[in-house]
Amino acid sequence: MELEKNLELFKKIEKLEVPPFLFAKVMHEFEQRKTPKLVKSLSWTLALAASLLLILNVSVWIKMNNQKTSSDIKTLANSLELGNNNNFYHDQN
Repeated sequence: MELEKNLELFKKIEKLEVPPFLFAKVMHEFEQRKTPKLVKSLSWTLALAASLLLILNVSVWIKMNNQKTSSDIKTLANSLELGNNNNFYHDQN
């Protein structure tokens, strides 16, 4: 009895009219959401970070070129307080 009442209620529900091209609009929206979009603020942030890194690298490179580098092995050995003799154990022969 109660089941029949529920079925009668369902029979009274009217079907709605679907607007034309609704399915096409929904599918178009899904396709647009599939393609990734780059946020402008993120792209500007990445560009700024890359330019700062480039400026830092160039400034370090220029600073390193301006310094006098001595490739003389004796100067390096003296700065590290290394001797050039073979007496490892201070042998007195």
